[in-house]
Amino acid sequence: MINTKLRYETDEIAMESGKFMCKAGISKEFNKGDVFPVCPISHRDTTWELVN
Repeated sequence: MINTKLRYETDEIAMESGKFMCKAGISKEFNKGDVFPVCPISHRDTTWELVN
Protein backbone atom coordinates (compact mmCIF):
# COMPACT_ATOMS: atom_id res chain seq x y z
CA MET A 1 0.00 0.00 0.00
CA ILE A 2 1.34 3.42 -0.96
CA ASN A 3 0.79 6.10 1.67
CA THR A 4 0.59 9.47 -0.09
CA LYS A 5 -0.07 12.61 1.87
CA LEU A 6 -2.14 15.02 -0.22
CA ARG A 7 -2.05 18.09 2.03
CA TYR A 8 0.76 19.81 3.87
CA GLU A 9 0.89 22.80 6.17
CA THR A 10 3.49 25.58 6.17
CA ASP A 11 6.83 24.30 7.57
CA GLU A 12 6.04 20.63 6.88
CA ILE A 13 8.48 18.62 4.74
CA ALA A 14 7.31 17.27 1.38
CA MET A 15 7.25 13.47 1.35
CA GLU A 16 7.17 13.41 -2.46
CA SER A 17 7.86 15.67 -5.41
CA GLY A 18 5.04 17.27 -7.37
CA LYS A 19 2.95 20.31 -8.10
CA PHE A 20 1.13 21.77 -5.11
CA MET A 21 -1.42 24.58 -4.77
CA CYS A 22 -1.88 26.87 -1.76
CA LYS A 23 -5.23 28.15 -0.47
CA ALA A 24 -4.83 31.30 -2.60
CA GLY A 25 -4.64 29.18 -5.77
CA ILE A 26 -0.92 29.62 -6.48
CA SER A 27 0.72 26.48 -7.91
CA LYS A 28 4.36 25.64 -7.29
CA GLU A 29 6.63 22.64 -7.84
CA PHE A 30 8.20 21.09 -4.73
CA ASN A 31 10.75 18.31 -4.46
CA LYS A 32 10.79 15.57 -1.86
CA GLY A 33 12.45 17.05 1.23
CA ASP A 34 11.47 20.66 0.51
CA VAL A 35 9.86 22.64 3.33
CA PHE A 36 6.50 24.18 2.46
CA PRO A 37 6.58 27.98 2.76
CA VAL A 38 3.97 30.54 3.74
CA CYS A 39 1.46 31.61 1.10
CA PRO A 40 3.20 33.68 -1.62
CA ILE A 41 0.20 36.05 -1.69
CA SER A 42 -0.73 36.59 1.98
CA HIS A 43 2.67 35.68 3.48
CA ARG A 44 0.78 33.73 6.17
CA ASP A 45 0.65 30.04 7.04
CA THR A 46 -1.30 28.03 4.49
CA THR A 47 -2.21 24.54 3.35
CA TRP A 48 -0.53 23.13 0.22
CA GLU A 49 -2.45 20.45 -1.70
CA LEU A 50 -0.99 18.04 -4.26
CA VAL A 51 -2.57 18.75 -7.66
CA ASN A 52 -0.84 16.22 -9.96
